[in-house]
Amino acid sequence: MTRAPHVLVFTLVLAACGGATDRAATGERSDAPLTPTTRDSAGVTIHEHPADALERAPLITVDSVPMAVIGDPDDLELDLSNVSDPIFLANGNLALFGAGSVWIYDPTGTLVERIGREGAGPQEFRYGVLAAGLADTILVGDLANSRLALIVPGSAVVRSRPVRFYSANASFRPAGQIGNDDFLLINAGWSFPPGVERIPVPVGRVGPGEDSATVILPLEGPTMVANNTPGLSLAGKTVPTFASGDLAAMWQGDLLVVRPSAWGMERLRPDGTPVGYIRIPLARRAVTPAMRSEDAEARINQFREMLATSAEALPPGFDSTALFNGVRNTPAVDSLGHFSSLRTTPGGLAWLGEFFRFSDSLRHYTAVRHDGAIVGRLSIPRNELVLLGDDRVVLRKEDDDGFVTW
Repeated sequence: MTRAPHVLVFTLVLAACGGATDRAATGERSDAPLTPTTRDSAGVTIHEHPADALERAPLITVDSVPMAVIGDPDDLELDLSNVSDPIFLANGNLALFGAGSVWIYDPTGTLVERIGREGAGPQEFRYGVLAAGLADTILVGDLANSRLALIVPGSAVVRSRPVRFYSANASFRPAGQIGNDDFLLINAGWSFPPGVERIPVPVGRVGPGEDSATVILPLEGPTMVANNTPGLSLAGKTVPTFASGDLAAMWQGDLLVVRPSAWGMERLRPDGTPVGYIRIPLARRAVTPAMRSEDAEARINQFREMLATSAEALPPGFDSTALFNGVRNTPAVDSLGHFSSLRTTPGGLAWLGEFFRFSDSLRHYTAVRHDGAIVGRLSIPRNELVLLGDDRVVLRKEDDDGFVTW
């Protein structure tokens, strides 16, 4: 019998507690957030950390006892392994989209409210991507119905408006609410327009009376390179190994942008005006032949497992040797970008996920406050993380029977 997954919400705690000490000044691991040097440059606030800041930042750990378990093994109505990105709300509740509805749970794991159902009519959704709006509003980007719904807990859908989330060169998802009828959209997935060497991932804005995004920041994704690897190519091009693109998120009313080429966080007003930077002078990490080989073999091992379970579905004459050789010869960049993910929290933290290799067993995240302070560093086994918050984390685990817990 297939059991429905749980959601496990754990508490985040600093590994070392207490007031600040002089250890940060001596190069040792600090037990308090690292405060940057701050200066003003023509009205733009610059927060700067020294090059060893990540080595000295406090370590954050996950409490071994979950503070909440969401889900019932006997309830098969909602499969929590097949939902869009959940979000934490300002009051500590957790919201997620699945089975045509928005589900809201309180910090104890109790279902508070289920809003909507599958469909295309009022109070219905066909697909949903969530983002936090103003105050307690939840934004639901219904990409399939081409509309944006505004939900207020306790009042269901209070308003919706048509929005086209796709353009010729980009796809979007809601990132936040700027004003009563003004919304920020960020990249929802890569598109591959002909002749483009950098995948476009622009930031858009949908204002009053508009139904499609106006690009306010033309960010870019990974570089495209020619490649004819069997099973790995797309129209003669592929995203090279070890590559990542620009990332954006709504952050306390501002737009936050990070680019993998340098360790830096850029804060902009919704109109694109820069208002602040947070920087660490770190160089990119060189990619060695040994690193390429490790990642290639890790990918090949995963392909072997997939092929072993789907041999009947393979086309006649499928050549696994050619596939494996193609993986080994896939083009790669010469150095690692700094970031692969970006999430912000209701309390004002920005979680920056470091770029990870396919062979890495851990993923590393850095929490940064809005004032530029580095709160700490957290390491999570790969494929376990679902969501990071201000003081809690949602993790995913799967047992030998295939039972998934979050």
